[in-house]
Amino acid sequence: MTDIIENKGNIDDHSALIIFGVTGDLAHRKLLPALYELARQEHLPEHFEIVGFARREWDDLLLRREMESAISTYARTQPVDKQVLHRLLSRCKYIQSTFEDPKGYQKLGKRIYAPVLASASVFCKRMEF
Repeated sequence: MTDIIENKGNIDDHSALIIFGVTGDLAHRKLLPALYELARQEHLPEHFEIVGFARREWDDLLLRREMESAISTYARTQPVDKQVLHRLLSRCKYIQSTFEDPKGYQKLGKRIYAPVLASASVFCKRMEF
């Protein structure tokens, strides 16, 4: 995570955090509230996105609704700043797949590398949980 914070000012960087099992309890109680706190403190880079990967038949909108609920419930800082929250949620995408299906990882690859393909000057970093 230090790598993301240190590169905050570099607008040529594109970072993606991939959360495998984003529909689970660990993500809801710990990871998502921690990401909100980083966003609230302006410690996330400008070109940062969160990609949730799980088996449930969700889409981007349902992921964002569930994330909003989890963050509103478990965030350390209360009340939650709705402007910060919505800015964070706008960076979230969802990939539905089983963990054994290679097609899911192909969809994931296309989703996280799309910004790189759109602009040859963008460097993409990724983190996976």
